[in-house]
Amino acid sequence: MERYEKFVQIGKDLGLNGKELTDFANDKEEKERELEKIQRDERHKEREHEKILKEQDVLISENRAKEQTSSAGSDGNQNCLSNHRTKVKLPKLQVFSEGKDDLDAYIRRFERFAKTAEWPDVEWAVSLGALLSGKALDVYSRLPKADADDYKKVKSALLQRYDLTEDVFRNKLRNSKLEPGETFTQFGERLPGYRKRWVETAGLKENFEDLADLILRDHARYYLFVVKIVQFLFGKDKQSHLVI
Repeated sequence: MERYEKFVQIGKDLGLNGKELTDFANDKEEKERELEKIQRDERHKEREHEKILKEQDVLISENRAKEQTSSAGSDGNQNCLSNHRTKVKLPKLQVFSEGKDDLDAYIRRFERFAKTAEWPDVEWAVSLGALLSGKALDVYSRLPKADADDYKKVKSALLQRYDLTEDVFRNKLRNSKLEPGETFTQFGERLPGYRKRWVETAGLKENFEDLADLILRDHARYYLFVVKIVQFLFGKDKQSHLVI
């Protein structure tokens, strides 16, 4: 009530009265409430982000303690190598920026970084979660605890939320062209990434049997698509003469 009266007084100072004054006060009060809600949501997201960072630190500390315990009986050379790896400093990954970063490209960069840094697989999920923001962070925050600790499930949930489905990666692979400023080497590295994502989102593995199955499925879908086009354009009697 005090807030409404404050805006009424501001309106009076501006020379408003009657319905104009009431509409002015109501509009200002509603906008201030919306602003407060946005600020509350932002504070909530910040707390969630801080919580994820703390969980990440705890998990990493636990895993390092386990590694130190398991490697206690290793020889001197192994210890030297381990110490050397610990001292290697890698550049920090930037937080995923909603609307600026491509999620698929960001995940590929994260995976390459994690492999180079030799992070244990169990650290990947919480480490990625600590780098998310916006819609991606919402997806991660709403996952059950068990799924949030499973990197494959985290990645799958993110790809689905951003509509990066099997069909999307299939089309990216089929329709990819050399982009302006891109070298043939870079183009050659980009294509296998699309293939890998296509296989992953199809729920398959990169072995001969699964790849053969994926190719056959793709051909069958393409054939059915062409059949429907032929039927639509020329009638069902032309289907028997179709050769692909």
